[in-house]
Amino acid sequence: MEHIAHPLVADGHLDLLVTNGHIRREPGQPYVYENPPILWRNNGKGRFENVTAGAGAYFRNPHVGRRPAAGAPDADGTMDHAVGPHPTPP
Repeated sequence: MEHIAHPLVADGHLDLLVTNGHIRREPGQPYVYENPPILWRNNGKGRFENVTAGAGAYFRNPHVGRRPAAGAPDADGTMDHAVGPHPTPP
């Protein structure tokens, strides 16, 4: 699991982008190799709300994600996200 904490919106609260996925398949592995990414929004009251469902196409499927990053390279005032894929073994 890898994550990054940053504000999703300009409310000053740190939100969480979590990316998951096992790095290799194991013989007899009972769990799924790919895992869904999750986006948690800080409600400012000491709790996080799962806002994954409205986060976009990438969040609708499981992945083996690594290296989450956030920034505003296009200077439009909104935070952009990127997640690097981990190679999927055969």
